[in-house]
Amino acid sequence: MHDKNEVEKAESFWSMISGIRRKQFQKPIIKKSKVHKTSTNILSHGTFTVTYNDTKLFLLLSKEIQKMVLKYD
Repeated sequence: MHDKNEVEKAESFWSMISGIRRKQFQKPIIKKSKVHKTSTNILSHGTFTVTYNDTKLFLLLSKEIQKMVLKYD
């Protein structure tokens, strides 16, 4: 996330989209903005990474992600 993003709002957004409870989230990585550089292309909710260690879960998540992409595309 960029330091301009609001962590609570972003976590609530990703929790709603993914169905994963916020208490299962890891601490977000905050990217400090450079003073001399301003960007107008900041993702308002940051990005979201899912970590897993199970083939069956991988297949299930892949299917669900495809559904989300079609729904929000």
